[in-house]
Amino acid sequence: MIRKKLPYFALLASLLCMPAYTHGQSYREQRLEFAAYNVGLNALMGGIGAAINKKPGQTAGNAFLKGLGKGAAGGLLIHQAKAAAHRIDRHEKLGWAWPARLTNALGSSIVQNAATNRGMLDQLHLNLWLVRADYDLKEKQFLMRLLPTAVYGAVKFTNYGHLDLRRSLHTGYLYYQFTSQELLDQGVYGRSLSMAIGVGTPYYSEYMYHEVVAHEVVHGLQYESGVWINAYLHKPDASLKKHLGWYKTLGRFVYLDANTLVQKPMRLFGRQEGCYLSRFSEKEAHHYATRSYISCEETYGGFFPIR
Repeated sequence: MIRKKLPYFALLASLLCMPAYTHGQSYREQRLEFAAYNVGLNALMGGIGAAINKKPGQTAGNAFLKGLGKGAAGGLLIHQAKAAAHRIDRHEKLGWAWPARLTNALGSSIVQNAATNRGMLDQLHLNLWLVRADYDLKEKQFLMRLLPTAVYGAVKFTNYGHLDLRRSLHTGYLYYQFTSQELLDQGVYGRSLSMAIGVGTPYYSEYMYHEVVAHEVVHGLQYESGVWINAYLHKPDASLKKHLGWYKTLGRFVYLDANTLVQKPMRLFGRQEGCYLSRFSEKEAHHYATRSYISCEETYGGFFPIR
């Protein structure tokens, strides 16, 4: 059993041992830093979640190590998914969002399975616009449920623009074209909220449209990859379903995701003075979207005012 997990531990150890550079950092070093973050964080969250959800007779240490390996594998896929989002900008095609989204869904499924102390591929999920689709490979069951957070994002973004059905199909997200002159005057050309992304109309020539779309898609991936937090609530959720009939029925039609509890703190993490991209979530999103080294100490020729 230990030998089977050695590749995971070797990968995790090599990435976590990479030095974190803050000055004179190259693109390659920054990419390794973000890879280490995605692999390391998901490995840790998978391990902790597995220990919380350990099976009867299983030690917390055994559960943690198993979750650690699975979480690292899922985190590596999440890193690759974010890296794939750059193709939206490179090829100027919104359809490249789908390879990124599908890879991220697989990685996030593995991490959630790890944190729930299940088999690596026991249950797979994919968020599609307003719903979450789950398929249980062991029970051969398919379930599709409404995402209230996605509904909230959709309603909120109607204040800034209109839903573009064609681009929604191209990206797999609820895609809104921002036409709010108030936002555009403030230099806000892109935003992301749950399963909704909003981007200023492509007819504005003063910014790089596909670059902004790629950036917002990465934000969407960041939100979806925080799904491990739901595994931490697995036991209380199961207890409520056991004792409350209405809650059990609700769970068949609605998925109450808690991803926002992960995304909100990450949006606030990092320096904010003088450079918006110094925030960790913004720096990561723009690094993957543009496949470039992001430094707030250097002049950057790309597009800045995005959310």
